[in-house]
Amino acid sequence: MQKFKTSFSLFNSLLLKNRERMETKFSQNYINNKFDIQQGKLQQQQRLPCKADFVLLFVICRGGFGRVWKAENKKSKQQFAIKEMNKCKIINKKSVSSVMNERYLLSNLRHPQDKQTKQVFRNLYLAIDLMQGGDLRYHLCKQRKFNEKQTKFFIACLLLALDYLYINTVLHIDIKPENLVFDKNGYLRLTDLGIARIWKPDNENDNSGTPGYMAPEVMHRQAHGVASDYFAVGIIAFECMMGKRPYVRKTKRKIRDQIMAQQVLIK
Repeated sequence: MQKFKTSFSLFNSLLLKNRERMETKFSQNYINNKFDIQQGKLQQQQRLPCKADFVLLFVICRGGFGRVWKAENKKSKQQFAIKEMNKCKIINKKSVSSVMNERYLLSNLRHPQDKQTKQVFRNLYLAIDLMQGGDLRYHLCKQRKFNEKQTKFFIACLLLALDYLYINTVLHIDIKPENLVFDKNGYLRLTDLGIARIWKPDNENDNSGTPGYMAPEVMHRQAHGVASDYFAVGIIAFECMMGKRPYVRKTKRKIRDQIMAQQVLIK
């Protein structure tokens, strides 16, 4: 147990060093961001694909706005997951800005290790990479917990994804097991940019997220940066190894009070 505590402390120190490194880079990139934040200009793109460019094979799952299809591009034969969203549901749930925000980010972010390009249709469809390994929540429910080696691998995958977002001055804001999906090779991918935001200094009013994974400064409506995402990374690391979240309460306020009242210890 002592060895486990020491190793976990070392793991935390590595997270802290990476967070400090990214905070410095984050501030520098904010000034020279390739996105034109003031004018909101999109990078020049090629012709947007349309639904007719794809063959919809079958429904993978259903969500709050519609359904997700497994689809194949007619020319390239590449397979994608296509999110088909119902316009009325989006408007009724007052989520237009969230959907358009995800569309904007998917249109502009191009990870060098990601060979499949995200494609955005003119209508309410998003073509994204097809992930067939299930999300981390599914595997947590099945496995209950993971060993330290497995957890380190998961966190390493997550940190690589965050590193790319931060280079582009984007905060994810909603990191949780449901948004971490395994690809066919077993690598963990970060998904769902619905409430991700291009960072700005005065972001006190951006308090979206999932209770249990939200940093205290976000819940207290304070300005926040990459540390808020790294808080969620720490929660996920704890949950993977211990089989439960460190802070569990019924309401957002009670979770916030619990975080502020006690420091989690591994016994």
